[in-house]
Amino acid sequence: MKVGIIGGGVAGLTCGYQLQKNNIKTIIWEKEPYVGGRNLYNIGAVSKGRLYKNSHKLIEELGLESLYTPLPSNNFGLICWRFMLKAEKTKSTMRFAPKKIRQFYADLMEKLEKMDFDLENPSAEIKELRNISFAEYIADFPKMIKLLVVDPELNFAFEPNYEKIAADYGLHLLKHGVQVVSGQDYVFEENLLPLTNILEEKIKMANNIIHTSAEILKVEQTENNHFIVNYKINGEEKSEIVDKIVFATPLHATQKIFPSLKIESDINYNPIRCVFTRGKLKYDRKIMVSVREKDISNISMFATTMSHEHIIVAFDLEKEIRFKTLYKKNEYEVISEKIIDRAWPVRPPKARVPELKTNVPGAYLCGDFYYYTLIETSIATANMVSKMIQDEI
Repeated sequence: MKVGIIGGGVAGLTCGYQLQKNNIKTIIWEKEPYVGGRNLYNIGAVSKGRLYKNSHKLIEELGLESLYTPLPSNNFGLICWRFMLKAEKTKSTMRFAPKKIRQFYADLMEKLEKMDFDLENPSAEIKELRNISFAEYIADFPKMIKLLVVDPELNFAFEPNYEKIAADYGLHLLKHGVQVVSGQDYVFEENLLPLTNILEEKIKMANNIIHTSAEILKVEQTENNHFIVNYKINGEEKSEIVDKIVFATPLHATQKIFPSLKIESDINYNPIRCVFTRGKLKYDRKIMVSVREKDISNISMFATTMSHEHIIVAFDLEKEIRFKTLYKKNEYEVISEKIIDRAWPVRPPKARVPELKTNVPGAYLCGDFYYYTLIETSIATANMVSKMIQDEI
């Protein structure tokens, strides 16, 4: 039994790792020169709570828990026009807010704490929330709550129009953001690269193959339900026959290389513009997000990715970034810039979401398109798909 996996991001690597634990041979193709997918552009915050149960279990299993770095709330800031507000002041601001606002905030925090976004067994409430927009859900929220709580956390959606976001999708990101701001989350010093590096090592140690810089040309199904993966590497076209195949790639890319799949989806992929920088910051904060949509700085999010390097995600793909909002005068350097096309899956209300087990026997999907866009979804769907494959053998 050999399983082909298209895509060497977190989902593809996790699926390969879970399969090799059960002595199932895998071969992984990744188009980039390195594995890890969007890890270079990802803050990679995780928690030990229910929202990240699969992620934490995997990190613990791989012996990486010792690399966790706490992310206290005083490492988080809110960019407001030309200034930075301390995130830890949000709670104190709420303490001095009118009683009605304080109660609304407390009720919202309690509701978020209780909400469970289980992918395999969603509750009736979650299913209902998938049919309305996040804009409709927060229509009656107090303006102060929207400004200081909702808008900063929903920067993680990279979609300023809340009409285009399903209510449960928005609430999931809101819960994630609240956990980050409240100091419940952890990060690795260099994002999640240690995780993907160890997964790659484990897969290779079990005599499995990972091809990087590999362009997938086409996937075909044979008469006996095997699959032929046609690809190009080092300028040479090659092919490989596998028994089952997993697509851990964006849905549009999957459909293009394997047209036989009937992918019915309303998931939208938004591009993001990432700028890598270094320099002397005005503020001692690891993560900063904007409190409003069209901030004058054109900075949606800022994060320290490595010891002395930073990443800035812009609101506008073309507009100039106002670096002096964050850095001391002329004391910064732009290292590189990249626009990632179709980078971020966004699920609108009443959206069709493809199942992980496709219409083609032996072909599966996994990744962060599946209802919620976070690393937890990549890992959870990889676990689900690997279990499906094992159950069928």
